[in-house]
Parts: sequence; C-alpha cells; structure tokens
Amino acid sequence: MKVAVKKQSNLKYRCRVCGYIYDPEKGDEINNISPGIEFIDLPDKWRCPVCNYSKKEFRVLKNNNPA
Repeated sequence: MKVAVKKQSNLKYRCRVCGYIYDPEKGDEINNISPGIEFIDLPDKWRCPVCNYSKKEFRVLKNNNPA
C-alpha cells in the first residue's frame, strides 16, 4: 500500500519563547535568509532573530491562512 504525503508549503512557525513568527514569504533579513525559504530548509544552526533561541523552540502555527 502506498501512502501519499502531501508537502505543505509556506507554513509559518512561531517561537515558543518570544512569539516571533517565521514567515517563508518574508524570510529573515537579520540572518540573511531570503524570502521563499521554507522553515524546514533553514540551516540547523539558524536562531530566532528576536530571542536567539534555536529552531527546536518553533512550532507550526495552527492557523496558517494567509493574512
């Protein structure tokens, strides 16, 4: 049996520490991340530009509708 996995794109992630939201459509100017880079594609050493916590402190926003 094959299981299809649908890749979701443009998901926003929120830092659990400070509330910063990483939006792939905007990227991260402070850390020189260009728009269009998905959160899962960020370097492992990427840090929150506000509080400097690691990527593991981020969670997918439940409501990822475009604002």
